[in-house]
Amino acid sequence: MDYIQKLDSIIREALKKDKSGHDYAHALRVLRNAEEIAANYQEVDSEVLTAACLLHDIAFEEGWVKDHHIVGAELAGPILEKIYFPKIKIKRVQIAIEDHVGNISEPIRENSELSIESKILRDADNIDALGEIGLQRAISFNTSANRSRFKSKNDGFQDSLYGAIKGMLTWSDKMLTPEGRRIGESRLPVMKDFLKQLEKEYS
Repeated sequence: MDYIQKLDSIIREALKKDKSGHDYAHALRVLRNAEEIAANYQEVDSEVLTAACLLHDIAFEEGWVKDHHIVGAELAGPILEKIYFPKIKIKRVQIAIEDHVGNISEPIRENSELSIESKILRDADNIDALGEIGLQRAISFNTSANRSRFKSKNDGFQDSLYGAIKGMLTWSDKMLTPEGRRIGESRLPVMKDFLKQLEKEYS
């Protein structure tokens, strides 16, 4: 649709300066992940899912922001209205954006209440934090946050790069779709190897 092409151009421009790993390339990877998962669900509204994937990190346009999922959902409404996205679907896009962040083991709402688009977007976004690309993003983010590579084997998620990766190794088990879990699990070996190397070099 023409409005999806317009949305793509808007996101490309809006996120071109991002240095946190939430750039335009990330949005496209999330969209590809989502499309792979969505192929298993006939009930998915592809327009809602595509728009939500492209817009899910729009809040990072001006740099780091707290609660970017909530801010992003608010920003998405006027953008979608401006490109004449179907009005009846705008709220569903905003809900999916709101739902894409939260404790991965404790969804914002109960899993059964999440829309299929929300489930797929959350899985697709978390998948991009795994594997080779996930490692690159984790290194970039932890560097920008001035976190160390390794403190101890007891590091928590926000203590170091080591702690962050250790935490992310559990994410594939907590995906909301079977396909999300399958893709997530396939990306873990390279992360486990990297974690072992950090232990070897820093312990």
